[in-house]
Amino acid sequence: MVTIQGSERIGHSRGDVFSAGVRSQMWPEVDGLVIKPEEAVVAQGGLIRVALDISVVKIGVDAYVTECRPGEVVRIEGQSSLVDLRIALELDDDEEGTRIAYGLELNGKKLSVRLAEPALKSYLSERVPPFVAGYRERVSDFLRASAIV
Repeated sequence: MVTIQGSERIGHSRGDVFSAGVRSQMWPEVDGLVIKPEEAVVAQGGLIRVALDISVVKIGVDAYVTECRPGEVVRIEGQSSLVDLRIALELDDDEEGTRIAYGLELNGKKLSVRLAEPALKSYLSERVPPFVAGYRERVSDFLRASAIV
């Protein structure tokens, strides 16, 4: 199993961060890693396409939003013939605004994927933080621009 966890801070309220963050335009693409909502706004039951493309394995998963509580949490789960996938984004108040804790869990089903787990861990450890940082930047820019109007 591969697990990646971390957090980012955004200097706005949880409600504002959640409202902006569930817009699909806020979800960046990072070289070889795509986590893209199918609809314009992430909602309970919504489809999220996840793709990982590294030299040792290519993985595509149609995942679904299994929990979506405004201002609190978004959980995404999916499975393919190769993997089970879980992604969680949890929002908490922070002295600087909002803290977003994230977690990604990838569990290989096939031997080929389980053998590739060290490479997947390395790959995801390099790609997930820039993905989340890009997400933070997009949400922050959107909220700053919205405050100007």
